[in-house]
Amino acid sequence: MSYLKFIILSLLLVGISSCYKEVELPTNPDVVFELRVTPEMQEFIYNSRDTSYTIDEAGMEFLLGTEPLKLKEIKTRGKSALRYQRKSFAVVLEEALDISGRNGFDIANLRRFKLISMAMDYTYIENRIGLGILETQGIMPLFYRFVELKINGETQGIYLLVEDPEQYYLEHSSEFILRRGYYNSFADVEYSPSYPGIPRESYELRFKEIY
Repeated sequence: MSYLKFIILSLLLVGISSCYKEVELPTNPDVVFELRVTPEMQEFIYNSRDTSYTIDEAGMEFLLGTEPLKLKEIKTRGKSALRYQRKSFAVVLEEALDISGRNGFDIANLRRFKLISMAMDYTYIENRIGLGILETQGIMPLFYRFVELKINGETQGIYLLVEDPEQYYLEHSSEFILRRGYYNSFADVEYSPSYPGIPRESYELRFKEIY
């Protein structure tokens, strides 16, 4: 190999390696949630697969930092995350919680939100980009930010906290909310017609025309 080719190859390798950066948790994350359950329940959460369920046992706690929150319900959610140790969760609180936003200025008052596991998103960026596009286009301007989640003191890594879409649209008087399932099925539908409203069948027909 000539000296010139060696120099070019070395520069290419340096350029490629500089594009890679190991993601590390900050030393003192500003938003850390913790779920405290029995060791048996922790083991069950880690080992369960392909099943969504509500986590409910006497004495369990859900905290933000060191502050206990009044938890109404927490359950595993999603599809792919249920196949792994680090699950995603749907959280419902008894009382709304103020959470600071990404820029440190905006604050969301949330009672229902999702904690989406980022363990299978190696760059921690795909969901962030998707939500950013929806926000920019005004399609789904949901509150979202990165947080850390722990179970019994063991970090589960970085999670994407997302405002519950159903709560958002109900608060903004949407009369038809549809969650799409596999093979374009209706996984969940809520219809609260206004007056004068659009018939439910019209919404469902429009969905079928799109998909």
